[in-house]
Amino acid sequence: MTAVNGLRHGAELRLNRITKMYGAVAAVDNLDLTVAPGEFVTLLGASGSGKTTTLMMLAGFTSPTSGEINIGGRDVTNLPPGKRNLGVVFQNYALFPHLTVAQNLAFPLQMRGVDGRSISTAVKQALELVRLPEKHGSFPRELSGGQQQRIALARAIIFQPQALLMDEPLGALDKNLREHMQSEIKQIHKSLGATVVFVTHDQEEALTMSDRIAVMHNGSIAQIDAAEAVYERPATRWVAEFIGQSNFLSGQIVSRSGESYLVALGSGERIIAQGPANLPIGQQVLGVLRPESVRVAPQNKTGTANRINAKIVGVLYFGHTIKLRVRLGDGSELITQATRDGQTTIPEMGSDLSVVWDPTSVWLVHASKAAA
Repeated sequence: MTAVNGLRHGAELRLNRITKMYGAVAAVDNLDLTVAPGEFVTLLGASGSGKTTTLMMLAGFTSPTSGEINIGGRDVTNLPPGKRNLGVVFQNYALFPHLTVAQNLAFPLQMRGVDGRSISTAVKQALELVRLPEKHGSFPRELSGGQQQRIALARAIIFQPQALLMDEPLGALDKNLREHMQSEIKQIHKSLGATVVFVTHDQEEALTMSDRIAVMHNGSIAQIDAAEAVYERPATRWVAEFIGQSNFLSGQIVSRSGESYLVALGSGERIIAQGPANLPIGQQVLGVLRPESVRVAPQNKTGTANRINAKIVGVLYFGHTIKLRVRLGDGSELITQATRDGQTTIPEMGSDLSVVWDPTSVWLVHASKAAA
């Protein structure tokens, strides 16, 4: 088995009650995280949320104040980075400018005492994997940003690391190249079966690439789940606001049937919504409703569940999409978002209409957790 192909069985990564203090401030606070072998987990959060500190502790570049780090079932808490057998990719590539691409890739294998013939084979395979075989003799300065990032990725996987750690690796790239590299990294992950921990502040990037997303806030994980679950069923208002755009409906639970609830809004209308099974009757709740789930229709004077009369108070035209800001009878406002098909007439400001959505499109969170 060659070096590049050796990543097919990634290691389990486990952080147990990890804390990192800087003086009296906890950059990471009592954090638990388990990444399954071969899983792609993204640490998503704003600046200062603790995501990069968490990654640096996992890599061994930063020591935790307390807690335990396990890689492949082995306690590595006190081991230096070079003893953890992890591939790390940074935003700035960290390629040696005076070495060719082939020499950059060969370096980590030479440091491990691998023989020359095996190094030559591994370098060739790594370049083919990142689709840059013709660049073996080039210097980093002769490569584009995307090519340098692919070489940095190849160097990180060439020595059969137990896992790949990636800290904002696409942050320096423009939008089109960034999207292309997202696809490249996912394809490489799929072909290798590697365990990956990926740090980003970009919500769309996390949703696109991850098996699971750990949304970080104030040094802790606010929610960890599959990308669809984090977006469709956020645990708190904070998560809903951080991941995409949301409307919020405040109300009280009237009745419940499984995960389906009848909710009385403050305006008097009643809606049907979904939510966790532990919300009691009478509970004050907040309904999370994504703009793309809201449709507009001719005004219905009688009104039905999840159909509320409104007035257009704002129109935003983005070419491929249209966003409408509508005001409900109680003065609250919602945002709608629809794909522009070239045939639908753009509604006029001040128009009366109804906003409609499917009952499964509203997810309830406990009011006391709304801003957590």
